[in-house]
Amino acid sequence: MRRKESRYRFTDEGIASDTVIALVFGFAALALILALVILAVRQGKSGEKTPMLLAASVVMVLNALVFSILSLRAQYGGMKSKRLAMWISLIDTALVVALFIL
Repeated sequence: MRRKESRYRFTDEGIASDTVIALVFGFAALALILALVILAVRQGKSGEKTPMLLAASVVMVLNALVFSILSLRAQYGGMKSKRLAMWISLIDTALVVALFIL
């Protein structure tokens, strides 16, 4: 008997792998930025963990931005997911810049 090969696939042919990575980093950065804002509102001041969380969110935002640009240049994959990844990355970038200014 021949054993079936199991192939794990995390994406369809309709979604570029760069898009999936950009979306994961984008939503993770968005959650981290929202956690920073909630911590600042609850405590009334920035705590000890704020610089570390802000640095982590900046790294995630930069990764999301790079991968979303790469996904736009990919030949395969749908445009809706690529545009969503780009919009999430741009929103994250604007929020991080706003946090640095404030």
